[in-house]
Amino acid sequence: MGDSPWLPFRLAPNEVQLAIQSLPLAFLPEDPEELFTSLAVSILNTKKVEILSASYLNPNSESSASKSAMSVIVLVNPGYVPVMGYSIRLFSLSRPIQRVYSSNRYTQCRNCRGVGHLTQHCPTPSRVCPLCSLNHTRSNHRCPNPTCPSASNLKATRSCGSSSPACCTNCGGEHSALYKQCTSRPAPPALRRSATAPEVLRLAPADYMIDTATDDENPLPPTSPTGSL
Repeated sequence: MGDSPWLPFRLAPNEVQLAIQSLPLAFLPEDPEELFTSLAVSILNTKKVEILSASYLNPNSESSASKSAMSVIVLVNPGYVPVMGYSIRLFSLSRPIQRVYSSNRYTQCRNCRGVGHLTQHCPTPSRVCPLCSLNHTRSNHRCPNPTCPSASNLKATRSCGSSSPACCTNCGGEHSALYKQCTSRPAPPALRRSATAPEVLRLAPADYMIDTATDDENPLPPTSPTGSL
């Protein structure tokens, strides 16, 4: 919030990045700053969608010199994602559309709980529990008692329910894969606290469905440095 606690409240950004592929370079402006103006009118006429920004998926001009087409990233409000669909007609041809996800070396996969890659590109075929590393979801650790005094029947914990021991899928330690002090996690920048790892944009698989489950999205840090989760 900065120095003043009375700054106006702002919602976290929730815009969606979509990649429009195979756009011919011959019809795109050489100046990236003119790209938004060039595409905004065309997309509005074709899909009746107002984009918020536009940029090249690969801004490296040297790598694009040998190509005849490129992918462009457009930012839209979430409600427009179904309207955009999986293709758009631009420059007289149908161009495929895919959702784009950003990641860095601190990104933790929600499927295998590994660090450094997206859930959408996870190589592990089955779900891995973040508490015990077994092949089940975190909800298996909920207490079966509907009147549990610690409310573990509503939120999965290690305090009761399943007796499987805590095990980190990354380092094998006796703590959950969500433990922030796990030695397998990349160390944050030491000198600049505000420094962040560069984001990498990756296209989601064409058949990927957005995971709306929230059971495994609530990190549970250990209650002690030894990691009791």
